[in-house]
Amino acid sequence: MVSRSRLRNRLQNRHTGHQGGQTKFSPRMETELVELLKACYDMGIPLNRYHCYQLFSQVAVELGLPNTACNAQSFRSFLDRHDEISLRITHASNRKQDREWTAEVCEEYISKLQKLYDEGFLNIPEQVWNLDETAFDTTNLFDRVVGRKGTKQIPSQYNGTAKECVTVLPCGNAAGLQLKLLALYSGKFHLKSRLEDTFNMCYHAVNESGYMDQLNFANYIKEVLSPRDNSSAGRRVEIFCFPSGQTSRLQPFDVAAFGGIKYRWNKYLRDRRVKTGGPVTKDTLLSHLVMLWFRTDGFPPEFAFNAGTNLKSGFAQCGRFPFNPDMIRKTVKPYTDPSILQRGIRQVQSEINHDKLAEVLRVEYGITDADGLQEIETSVENVLKGLTTGMVLAGAMAKTLMAEAPKKKRLGKNNMLRLKASALITSDEMVAEIEAESARKKAVQAAAKAAKSSRASKRKAPEPEPVLEPPGKKASKATTKKPSRK
Repeated sequence: MVSRSRLRNRLQNRHTGHQGGQTKFSPRMETELVELLKACYDMGIPLNRYHCYQLFSQVAVELGLPNTACNAQSFRSFLDRHDEISLRITHASNRKQDREWTAEVCEEYISKLQKLYDEGFLNIPEQVWNLDETAFDTTNLFDRVVGRKGTKQIPSQYNGTAKECVTVLPCGNAAGLQLKLLALYSGKFHLKSRLEDTFNMCYHAVNESGYMDQLNFANYIKEVLSPRDNSSAGRRVEIFCFPSGQTSRLQPFDVAAFGGIKYRWNKYLRDRRVKTGGPVTKDTLLSHLVMLWFRTDGFPPEFAFNAGTNLKSGFAQCGRFPFNPDMIRKTVKPYTDPSILQRGIRQVQSEINHDKLAEVLRVEYGITDADGLQEIETSVENVLKGLTTGMVLAGAMAKTLMAEAPKKKRLGKNNMLRLKASALITSDEMVAEIEAESARKKAVQAAAKAAKSSRASKRKAPEPEPVLEPPGKKASKATTKKPSRK
């Protein structure tokens, strides 16, 4: 049932605003805060919830509001009122590599792909392949389990070492087809037992380091991806390498496949810890991986990978298939190339006459101080350029936080720290002992240096001058006695 007063208010357009309790900030102020949070994200300095608590409290203090506190409930309500922002998970990104991905480098990358597209290499999904390597662990070191209350460390036993990793190189095309996996182990011998229950869907390789090298990669290409047979006569294969350090935004496996695969693999490792057959080991890893990757007989549906479907989505997100240059250009962000912000700013006259504005501010509002007028003039110029307050604040914050790294300086040696004793020296006796030991070492070094310099001076001493014979006297010749003949 709806009351008559509510119907009458609706018909007369009364109380059409936000229903419920009054918010801390006005709608306009909340809009500006949202713009600030989005601008911080664009500049590569996203704020977490605790940063937002401090920001909202400081804004409330500056506005003179009676309630300046901000808690988790009010922050969740703020997110619910604005659909364009939400809490997301961040990942570590190297700033140096990010700054290498500029608009110019992106256009050069697109031009190379355009050439392949014109030659017909990117027109059919079955012809576009992607290869990428990753590492699979055999042990999940962290898990939440039930234990006795008050226990700080709960052991969870496993076989082998804690850092047993196997390098895996999957290969798939834009149609979702997956070829056999390349599994690279560290060692010297091929163990046939590792390939049990893999159904010939693994290419086993070994080297001393366990990391991908040129030889194993080339052998995999020749034997699995592009084998030499009668049907391959006259076929042309182009191997295209991604720009260095940019696989997180250009590699289809990295963009859409590996995240879900690693998530389900970690869940599977936790599940196998208490299942019949024991946990996953280095020698049985391939059988489990093939079962989840290719969904062979007996695979658990809740842990199976969706590699083919995700890879097709990755090709589309990276602009590889279908070939989409605009999608690739979207990977250039303001935190990777700050110049794109300048390109989006509207150009204004270099010298704008603000005399009329200053006269209006003086007459109508009584603003006469130079600082206030300069601040208002700067705000007007930002509006003309299309810059919001959030963009200006985020740019200033990024410039402050992302300054050039200070040069490395050699720290002075701390004589109060004795590593051999594993303790800090504080007593006068031990300080005197350390000083005596330091003086003894300096004396030994000085003596060694003096001995070295004396030996060097002896080696450089001038040779004695030859003795001259008096004139008229022939130099005596050395005579040798010949042995007598018998």
